[in-house]
Formats: sequence, structure tokens, C-alpha cells
Amino acid sequence: MLVKNNNYCLTLDDATGSLLSLHNGEKEMLYQQAQPRPLFCAQLLDDAGTASQVHAGQAESVSLRQEETEQAVTVHIAFEKVAHMDLHVWVTVRCPKEESMTYWSYRLQNDTGLRLEWLEFPRVSVPNDFLAAGGESTLFWPMAEGCLVEDAALRNRTGFRYRPIGVQSDGYIGLYPGPVPMQFMAYCSPKGSLYFAAHDPYANLKTVEYDMDDGANAVRLEYRLFPGAVQGAYTLPYEMVLGVFDGDWYAAAERYRSWLESSGAHLPPKISENDQLPEWMERSPVVALYPVRGTKDTGDMTPNQYFPLENSLPYIDQLQQQLQSTIMALPMHWEGTAPWAPPYVWPPFGGEEAFKRFIDKLHEKGNLAGVYCSGIGWTTQSVLVPSYQTKELYEQEHMDEVMCQTPTGDIVQSHIIGYPIRYGYDMCPANEKVGDIVVREVEKIASSGCDYAQFFDQNLGGNSCLCYAKGHGHPAAPGKWQGDSMIHIFQKVEEALRQMGSKMIIGCEEAAAEPFIGYLPFNDLRFNAGFAFSKPVPAYGYVFHEYINNFMGNQNGVANVIDLDKCPDNFLLRIAHSFAAGDMLTLVLAKDGQVHWDWGTSWDAEYPQQQPVKTLVRNLNAWRTGAGKPYLHLGRMLKPYGLVGVGAFDLPLRSGEVHHYPSLFTSRWQAPDGSEAQVIVNYLQTPQQCSVDYAGEGVLFTQPDGTGTALAGGQTIELAPLSAVLVKLN
Repeated sequence: MLVKNNNYCLTLDDATGSLLSLHNGEKEMLYQQAQPRPLFCAQLLDDAGTASQVHAGQAESVSLRQEETEQAVTVHIAFEKVAHMDLHVWVTVRCPKEESMTYWSYRLQNDTGLRLEWLEFPRVSVPNDFLAAGGESTLFWPMAEGCLVEDAALRNRTGFRYRPIGVQSDGYIGLYPGPVPMQFMAYCSPKGSLYFAAHDPYANLKTVEYDMDDGANAVRLEYRLFPGAVQGAYTLPYEMVLGVFDGDWYAAAERYRSWLESSGAHLPPKISENDQLPEWMERSPVVALYPVRGTKDTGDMTPNQYFPLENSLPYIDQLQQQLQSTIMALPMHWEGTAPWAPPYVWPPFGGEEAFKRFIDKLHEKGNLAGVYCSGIGWTTQSVLVPSYQTKELYEQEHMDEVMCQTPTGDIVQSHIIGYPIRYGYDMCPANEKVGDIVVREVEKIASSGCDYAQFFDQNLGGNSCLCYAKGHGHPAAPGKWQGDSMIHIFQKVEEALRQMGSKMIIGCEEAAAEPFIGYLPFNDLRFNAGFAFSKPVPAYGYVFHEYINNFMGNQNGVANVIDLDKCPDNFLLRIAHSFAAGDMLTLVLAKDGQVHWDWGTSWDAEYPQQQPVKTLVRNLNAWRTGAGKPYLHLGRMLKPYGLVGVGAFDLPLRSGEVHHYPSLFTSRWQAPDGSEAQVIVNYLQTPQQCSVDYAGEGVLFTQPDGTGTALAGGQTIELAPLSAVLVKLN
């Protein structure tokens, strides 16, 4: 069956309903397989939790029919008795005549007696003509802030292979809402691009993933939709979108943002209109984090020179002066229980009074205090502090009743974080007891005067682990209930803080996923995780920056991916990337207040050059609080104009691969008053020149004090080492 308009030609197999071709007139977007993939695949669970997979190719009968109106062609596909069971699926493909997008939905009747765990739909593979394979294409994948994949197999070589989601979630995986905060992918090339998205304003649980297909000849794009243990009738409450467009990942992000803002999806007020945010966010603090026990994330937990906590104050004061910035001190391993031993953190290591005194002294100097916690896990025993164990409490409180379960009803060790940090389980957010525990711990932290608590570290993006329990009051399979349950906990926390009169805010690891942004307004967006898959790109900032500003994060894992010896200036690149993306900046402190590579690197390792890092942070953060504030703090990201005359910078990975970057970073913004400006960052220790590929005139600001000079289109711009300029464009 063929559907054709001025934008594309879509072909479906008349016998099987498989998706055969999507062509824009110049390029075939789909991989041409000898045996076309079935249009959908589903996984079913029996009462014992045993899984079985079925697919569209197993239907006893398939029928296609087409109807046409003035506005659209609609294709209806019926799959009867899939796998010879009482499972029937009806697919609708809506093809507006004047659009380049097609819209896919389904309804089903599951009378098999089995629970539908997930349905992968529609099944799409694209050619592996990526840059690394000698082609021209890339893939945008919305992990963390966004990843531009030039080599589809890179993740396999760096140890971050595709992992099918099921049984339990596992940290950095393609789960939305969660580590994947947005719901769109894009396969892009100069001859045309493919947009593949879930236009789901209700934030239903799903995977957004990619993997190698047909050997290495193709790349499979995956959306697995989790409806929550469906039996009987079910209709997908949103549409999957598949279509062609011209442009790169910016164009795809623009399409997604336009849909999102018109969809009715829950978004908080824009920062410029949000009176619920604490005033300190306008000061764009630089986050300084450091351990008070040990020298890095794991290993020895002997108290170090920053304990007692007040010992760190001279270094914070020094950093405040060096950077000319408000500092948010984030002591790590501060918990009086054990580091990274959720859910209990109180009292602080060293006692409540010392902790409050530390915060008071920070506030006296105009600085801020924050802490990390570890989300809604449960620790049975700490590996870092072996004396801390809660097995007796676990039994007394019958905590087994609130732990996430596998399809077979088992409670297994947490996959998100285990040895060498802790042993324990993941709590299911649908249980009221879990929310009560969270609220009690948050109240204790807030009572100290703390400004920020990243309470949901390890709940990447703000969501929970998967749970299949039959007795928790939720469907016996993952689904939308997970995100709704987390929102219920966030709302309980908000109410508790309001009752206390506290302005403390909470956050999570990675970027807060779409439905959670209003509850988690400041988060550890460690974009560096994307280096193992791709080149990180600021798509999250493009879609959401007007609503939320995050911070650069603790950069954990940098030393595991980037070759620090071959590229010591990688730190400068990372700072520039975060700044250009609109995020606040972060420094990890090691011995004697020195800046270190990341949170996972021991103090025994050689440190980066101190002065260039601090100079770049000072110079860049001044723009966030000066002339660049309407753009970098409050602005709406736009695609930047190209830069002419830019050099190259190579970022070598430990795996042997190299990411190629420009020697200047840039981003363009629209302020709330409608004015536009583009920032350009020279993160190198040598001066550079460039011009902006912009025909109009502008005003060039070389200092953040707001003094500018006229700039003609194409005029050369001089950039001092470790600095930024701002070009106001209208």
C-alpha cells in the first residue's frame, strides 16, 4: 500500500502490514531489509511472571484498507489472533496531505489471560550510513541533555551497550521519563532527515533507544510502550509520529518543542514568571563539591581535611573571591549514616549543631549550602562504612512489602548502584510509606537552613525503578503509574517545605524528565555521560531552558571515558559546553581547595592546571550575572548562526576513539523582551578570531558590564584566551 504527497512516499506491505519504505524524493529513510521487520512486537507475562514475545508477523490474518478525505489519507491495519491467541491489534496511520509527518496509533484487545508488559511500535530501522561508517548521517538520541551519535557502535566499544529494559531499570538506560527526559529521535543527513517521536502529553512510560541491527548494516530505533499490565481493551492515548524534514537536530528539537508547548502537557511557569523559585538562582552560583570523608566517590572513608565541615570554609571563601561569584558548597559523604546509603541520611556526619553552624557561616558570606542524597533506594549494608546496616530495621518495619519486585515476585539487589558502595533494594514509589520516609528526611535537611538537596540522586531524571508487584496497589507491570507516584512524592515534599516556610528546593541526578521539571527545578545535569555514546548536544536546554536551569554536575565518570593525559584541556571544553548550554557551572575540589577532574578521580591523581580552569569559570559566570543574564539565565534557545574561521579541537577517549569539536562554542538566545544574542566562548588558552555568519548588524559586548560597540555583518571578532563575547543581534 502506497501513501504519497508532496513531502514523502510511504509504503506498507499489503500482506503483512510491515513498514517498507519512507522516501522524501531524494533519500530512503528506512533500511531495506531482505525480510521486513514486523510492524510491532509485544511481550506478555503469565501469572508466574514468565515472559513470551509475539509479533505482527504471527497474526493469523492481516488486512489493510485506506480511506481518504480532503485533509488526510488514513490507513487502517487489522492484525487478528496474533500468535494464534486472543490478541487482536488494530493500527491506524493518519497521513495529513499537507504535512511531512505521519501519525501512528493502535488499539488492542487482549483476551489471552496474560498481562501485556510492553508493545514496541512502530518498528523502524535506518541505514547505518553514519559518519563513522563513511556516510553523512547522524542520530539524535535524547539521553541526558541529548546525544549526537556519529558512530552507532561506539557505545558497544566503551562498555555502555544497549540493554533491553525489563525486570529492573539499570541507571543510564533509555527510559522515559527518566534518564531520557524527552520523547524524540532524529536521523539526520544533508539529503533529508527522519523525525521519530512520541507526541505524548501524558508522559506515559516508554523506552527511547537505539541498537545495531542486521549485523552492522542498520540501526534499530526503539520505542517500547509500557501500558501497565493490560488485559482486555486498550487504546494508546497518544500518537507516535514518523516523518521527514530538512535540517539537523536543532530542527528536530524545534519541532518537538513546538508540539510540546501546544500540547497541554504540564510545564511550570517560565523562570522569568516563576515566583516560587528561590532568589539565589538569579545569582547563578558556582557549585563547589568535595568529600568530607575519603578522596573520591568510593574507597576509603577516613575523614579528610574538610572535616569538621567548618574546615572547608576558608577554601569556599577563597573560591568566592577568585571567581567573584556566589558559591554553593556541596559537601559529599556528609551523611551521618553512611555515604550513599539511602533512604536515611540524618543526622549529618559530625552532628546537627555543627552542620547548622557550617550553613550559617556560609550564609553570612552570601554563599549557599546543598547536599546530595541517594533517592528512594534502601540500604541493607554499606560497603563504604561496613558498620552501617539496617537488616533488623528492615524486618521490623516489614520493608519487604514496599520494595520493587521482579515479574516472578522476587526482591533483588538494586541494579542502579551496588558494590563497591552499598547492598540494598529499590523502593516502589506507589507505597505511601516510601513518600513518608522521603518527607521526614527532607524536613530534617531543610530544618538546618540548607538551600538545596539533590535528594533523588540515582533516581535518574526523577523516576523510579521498575516494579511488577501484585500487592502494591499499582498494575502488576511498569507503566504511567510510576511517574504519577513520583509526582505524588514530590508534591508531598513541596507541601512539607511550604508548611515549614522553607525555600529549599530538591533535584535529581541528570536532567529532570519532562513531567518532573516543575518539581525538580535544579539538577545535576552531568552531560559528560554522553561522551561514551556520542557528542553531547544541548537539546534539553533548547527545549526547556526558559523553564529550568540546571548545573554542570559532579562529572562523575569523566576519567573512565576521556583520556586525561592526552587531553588535559578537556576540562576547559566541558566548562564551555555547560555554559553555552545555559547551565550553571561546577567545580569538584580535591586537596587544599584545588580543582579536580571529576568526582570519581582520587586525590592521588595529577590535578588539572588550576589557573586556566578558574579563569574560565570566573569569566563565563560573570556573563550569567551581567549582560548575558536575560539570555543565559532566562532565555529561549535558538539555533546559532554559524561561525566562520573556527579551528578544531580533538577530544580523545580512553577507548581510542576521538570526538572532533570546534575550537569555539556558541549558542543563541531570545530574552523575555524578545531581543536576541549569541554568545561565543573561547575555551582555549590562546586568542582566537571568528566572524558570525549573519548578514545584519549587531552590537558586540566583550565584557559583561554591558558596554558594547557596533558590529557589522561578517566583521572579525577577537576573542581573548579563556573568555566569551556576546553579540546582540537586534
